[in-house]
Formats: sequence, C-alpha cells, structure tokens
Amino acid sequence: MTFIEFPDTQNKLPQTPVSLTKVGVTGVKKLLKIERKDKRPIILLPTFNAYVNLPSTQKGVHMSRNPEAISEIIDESLNDK
Repeated sequence: MTFIEFPDTQNKLPQTPVSLTKVGVTGVKKLLKIERKDKRPIILLPTFNAYVNLPSTQKGVHMSRNPEAISEIIDESLNDK
C-alpha cells in the first residue's frame, strides 16, 4: 500500500499574520465508564470544549489533537485509580 504524505499546512507561515486567542473544538463527547469495586460502574457522557492560542507565525492548529488530548488525560486519570 502506498501512502501519500501531505504537507503540514498548519505549521506554515500565514499570508496575513494575525494572532487568535481562542481556536478549538466544541461539543466533544467522551463516554466514560468508571469501574467500582463491588458496585455497578458509573457511566457518564460529558461534553468538552478545548481551545488553544494561535500565534501569528502559524497558519493553523491541529484540531484533531484537542479531542485526542482530552481522551488521553481522561484515560490516564481513570487508569490511575
């Protein structure tokens, strides 16, 4: 299988350098199942919003990384219990 590698557009310099202070995703849902010893698990479906600052030297943001970061943090927190 051949993969095509696309350029990383987000890291390129923008034509018009403007800083943005709130770039991100809203309404990200993450199903959580919290296991409890000798009890039924707790099931939650929270909704998250994730934002970052976009410097004027960057053309865009890797939007998919925000939900990935949310999932990683939650999974790590639940696995530490």
